[in-house]
Amino acid sequence: MGKEAEMKTWRRIVSYICHQIVRLLVIGVVAGVIGGLFLQLYRDRIDQREIYESVVSLMIAEEHMDSMDTLSKLRIAVTILSDCKQLAQKVSKRRQPELYVFVKSIEANCHLILASDNDKNHHLNQAVLSFTEALTACPSQKMRPMLRGLILNNLGTVYAELAEIRNRKQNLEAAINTLEEAKVIRKSNSHPSELATTLHNLGNAYMELAHIHNRKTNIETAIDALKEALEIRKTEPEHIRYAATLNSLGNAYSVLAEIRDPEKNIDEAVKSFQEALQIRTVELRLTEYAETQNNLGIAYVKLAEIRDKPENLDKAIEAFNEALRIRRRELFSFDYATTKSNLGLAYLELAKVREKEKNINEAIKAFTDALQIYEVHPYPIRYAALHNHLGVAYSDLAEIRDKPENLDKAIKHFEEALLVYGADPNSPQYAATQNNLGNAYESLADVREREKNLNKAICAFEKALNVYTPKEYPQYYKVISSNLSRLKMLLKK
Repeated sequence: MGKEAEMKTWRRIVSYICHQIVRLLVIGVVAGVIGGLFLQLYRDRIDQREIYESVVSLMIAEEHMDSMDTLSKLRIAVTILSDCKQLAQKVSKRRQPELYVFVKSIEANCHLILASDNDKNHHLNQAVLSFTEALTACPSQKMRPMLRGLILNNLGTVYAELAEIRNRKQNLEAAINTLEEAKVIRKSNSHPSELATTLHNLGNAYMELAHIHNRKTNIETAIDALKEALEIRKTEPEHIRYAATLNSLGNAYSVLAEIRDPEKNIDEAVKSFQEALQIRTVELRLTEYAETQNNLGIAYVKLAEIRDKPENLDKAIEAFNEALRIRRRELFSFDYATTKSNLGLAYLELAKVREKEKNINEAIKAFTDALQIYEVHPYPIRYAALHNHLGVAYSDLAEIRDKPENLDKAIKHFEEALLVYGADPNSPQYAATQNNLGNAYESLADVREREKNLNKAICAFEKALNVYTPKEYPQYYKVISSNLSRLKMLLKK
């Protein structure tokens, strides 16, 4: 019995010990779970703080970019974009919508800056996606008006940039609609500096739209917006923005000069550019200085059509060459091509007053240099414009030597341009190129296949007149309709 009692006692002891062990294990598991939760909460707080600090750092870095030159902006944008992509993976779109909005909008702004350097189409598409994500991440009624106004303003700018690559009218109208919405928000929230930025961008968008349709209305709307922006920016300590609006206003006056009061408006354009150059100096704002020199050159080309042709064309060429001193192909390929194209136009005009063959050859060289950058897929409009310019240059060269060969080259360039412009047969660019093609066929009729080439010339002029109506383009209508009547009379003889 003693052994049985002993066994029972041991069983009780073992049972008690097992019970205690199980109890301790349960307590340990619970404690472990609770401890884990507290640790996770602590870690979440650290992550949250790090996220906020990272977003604030990005915002500060982005704000400082405004005062940098273009090269510095590009370098910083690459770094910030990389940080944004990492941070976007940590921020919860559902739990931290406003933080997510900040990260995506900064990411989009970096893409917008990088689009000025290379792979423009890719970066602009990414910017649209990031801004759109930012706008949809937080309902408009919950998003701070200042933030929504900022995103809409920048999205409008992206659409305006996209218009240079594709769907010109559609993207410009999208830009204007987006910027108009941003303007309403910024007016109602009494932020004059931000309002001036949107008015500046809106003015530029209306100015570009004026090249496509409703020229007078759109360019006058552009000038009104730019003047309003300029009035606000007069009082700002940041003179660089004031100079940027002066530069845009100069461009707008250049366009208005094509519609009415040419001499008065070109003089206003030159005055605006020269005032901008007092701020955009080569020492302080290298790339902006080059931009304004390029625009000043364009204004002098237009002024040369009104008075002092050789002198103003010399000034234009000097301004373009000054811009090209900074806009080197290896650093700023897009801007280099733009100025090369403008330089070609100046030489083409100078050929009309002196050293005709030499200046035409200089024009052809400049256009050909630009065409190496402006390929059809990324830059269809600019590609087409260069082919049109080359067509004009070879037409002019045909008056000096090798008439049939140079006219054949001219026609080939005009037809290449029309492959692009033909997508919108109501555009003034399409009409101008058809008019040039008509002139080339008329000249070719003097050399060979008279009737066939005169008929081709008549067909081209008629297509041009579908756009150049007496109401919208009275001067062009008068000249082309007169040429058309003359050719029809020649065919009857």
